[in-house]
Amino acid sequence: NRWHSILETFAPPSGRTTRRSAFCQLFLKLARDSVWSVRKGCVESIVHVSDALDPPKRGEVLVPLFQSFAKDHSKWVRNGAFESLGRFIATLDSAIMQRGRFRSRLSLCIFLPRN
Repeated sequence: NRWHSILETFAPPSGRTTRRSAFCQLFLKLARDSVWSVRKGCVESIVHVSDALDPPKRGEVLVPLFQSFAKDHSKWVRNGAFESLGRFIATLDSAIMQRGRFRSRLSLCIFLPRN
């Protein structure tokens, strides 16, 4: 997929870990941008980014990020998060899902009260 191609460009075999880290930092920076359409683009891409990252990073970095998307002040970002929730959960490793803290974070995403 497209994100795997981008990640491979960022992460050739000789420097994969460092470049994946740089890619992840760039994605996280964009995900916290002040412009809602940039954050919406990130939430629409989170499934592909999750597929491209190592399973431990998915739970460690992307679950809290997804939670912030679900609480975003922009309805477009929130709606995008809920539209991609099922596909995002499917990318998570079953070991991550078994850990209570990630399960509770995802539960918080699903059952957020609307303001």
